[in-house]
Amino acid sequence: MYFVKDNKKTYWSNNERHFNNDVYTVLKVQNSKIEEMEINKKDIPKDIGVNDVFKIEYGKYVIDNIATKELKEEIINMAKEIINKQDVNLDKYRKEGHLYLVTEKIGNSRFLLDLTEEAKVEFEEVNFSKNLLNKATEGVILKYTNGTYENY
Repeated sequence: MYFVKDNKKTYWSNNERHFNNDVYTVLKVQNSKIEEMEINKKDIPKDIGVNDVFKIEYGKYVIDNIATKELKEEIINMAKEIINKQDVNLDKYRKEGHLYLVTEKIGNSRFLLDLTEEAKVEFEEVNFSKNLLNKATEGVILKYTNGTYENY
C-alpha cells in the first residue's frame, strides 16, 4: 500500500528553502514498515493526489478508493478531536471581559498576554475571525466578549 504524503519535495541549499514540484513524497507501507520515497509525478495517474492511498496492479499505480475514503475519514476525525482538545485547553485562558495584548504573530496564530490577570498569563490563540486576523498584529489590544475577540 502507498500513501501520497506531499506534492513536492522540500530541500535546503545555500541556507534557503527550495521545492521540487516534479515529485510526490510517498509512504510505502509494507509488513508494518513505513518507507518514505519519491515518485515522479509523470509516473502517477492524474486521479491520484495528496492523501490518496494507491497500490500497484499489473505494474501500474491504481487508486484504492475504499482505503482512501477510510483514511480521509480517520484524518478528519483525528483533526476534530485535536481541535476539541485544543478548544478545551484554550477555554482556560479565554475569559469574558478580559483584555489581551497581541505579543507575537505567527501565521494564523497569535500569542496573547492577559492584561487583566495579575499573573500575566501568555498563551497561543488560534481561533480568530478572518476579519480580525489581519488586524491582530503585535501591540494590538483585544477584548474577549461573547466568545470572540474584538478590537479594544
